Parts: sequence; structure tokens; C-alpha cells
Amino acid sequence: MHGELPKYYVKGSHEPIIDRETFNKVQDELKRRSEKYNHKAGKAPKYAFTGKIICGNCGKNYNRKTNNAGTKYSKIVWICPTFNQIGKAACDAKQIPEDILLRLTSKALGTSEFEEGIFMKKISHVEVPEHGKLLFVFQDQRKVEVSWDYSFSIR
Repeated sequence: MHGELPKYYVKGSHEPIIDRETFNKVQDELKRRSEKYNHKAGKAPKYAFTGKIICGNCGKNYNRKTNNAGTKYSKIVWICPTFNQIGKAACDAKQIPEDILLRLTSKALGTSEFEEGIFMKKISHVEVPEHGKLLFVFQDQRKVEVSWDYSFSIR
């Protein structure tokens, strides 16, 4: 314990807002809805890169985010959750624009355009060792590094 006080449950100490039967029915309905709509184990991720991009600084999986949503400047990026939630002091990883990520992935796979099926089949994960570099790790452990500069052109 770290200074916590004991907790006690006192039954019937005051008049309830709702009766016990209604409370139990609501709990059952919440459970039913949770089982129906929650993410099921084994279900394919919504995006091909979900759970595949690993931050080289903190080790967390990048998340998909829409910057400036609802404006003409809207842009989809993949970003380290540590940087996004805590800030640069905790992790200084940079975001990766999705259009650049798709082009870099195609280059690493040797395809003319991004093909999700090929990506899912061939790529184990993608490491982000530093800004402007992606390290594609294939299922057979082969690695391909692809770079881009700040003007977002592929090298």
C-alpha cells in the first residue's frame, strides 16, 4: 500500500437513483453491446500499416492521424504516439505523411504502386531509425532501407 485508506461498501445506506433491477438490466445491455461491437481477436486491422511501424526512439507502434481534419489542408500522417501524446521531450520522432509512406513502401517492395496484399504478405514490420529513413524488415528477415528528404522526394 502507498497510503491508501481501506474502502468499504455499505449496502442500503441511501435511497438509490434507480432500482436494482433497472441497474442490472442496463449492465446486461452494456455487456451485450460491448461483446457485439468491440474489436475481436484475429480481426484484420483497418489500415495496412497498423501495428507495423515501430518508432526507433521509444519502440511504440505509430498511429494513423489526420492533421487539420475538415479543412482544405487536411493530411493523413503516421505518428509516434509518445510524441503525439506527451511531446518532443519524451520522443522526438517525426511524423510520416501517408502518401510518402505509400511511395516508400512501393519502392522497398519493388512495385510501381502500393499493393496492400503484397505488403501484408512480405513485410514483417517497418522500423523508423531516424527522420527521413525507413527500414523495411521482410518476413524472411531481409532488410531494405529507404530514405527521403524534407522536401518529400524519394532518394
